[in-house]
Amino acid sequence: MPTAMLGEVGIHFELHGSEGEPLVLVHGYTGDFSDWCHQVAAFAATHRVLVMDHRGHGRSQAPRERSAYTIDRMTDDLEALIAHVGFERVHLVGHSMGGAIAQELALRHPERLRSLTLEDTAPAFEIMRTPAVARIFEAGFRLAEEQGMAAVARLAGVHPPRTRARSASGRSANASRG
Repeated sequence: MPTAMLGEVGIHFELHGSEGEPLVLVHGYTGDFSDWCHQVAAFAATHRVLVMDHRGHGRSQAPRERSAYTIDRMTDDLEALIAHVGFERVHLVGHSMGGAIAQELALRHPERLRSLTLEDTAPAFEIMRTPAVARIFEAGFRLAEEQGMAAVARLAGVHPPRTRARSASGRSANASRG
């Protein structure tokens, strides 16, 4: 499982598929590359698929200072990783916070995109400016600093519980984080 040193931080990534147009899947807050496990196999049959862990998520390095965790900085990471693997123009899919990162990359370099797909995201996260939500996020930031992003991901209420999803055959497949 490769890690690319992009500036001051090592970013974990995986490439899947050997043919077709490049497709980059960008996960959301507290997620990791495995959030795309059900999509990667299907897309890898027709695309070269890049999945990665954002800084401080999954197997990527976690800088200590909070200022390292901005949409701009994570967009820099994504942009550098796309260049590192040699992709020129990509189909870009972003989920939640990953959608904000994908939007920033699209604004910076629209010529680098073949398409942009956004899932469960917004152009701005204004709700974070309310005092109650700011307190919740502050507690999450402290927890991440003390115990890592995995501890934040385990908090009840950060994400709806993942349940058993049905596979294409109709059988139940475990979709929870492992």
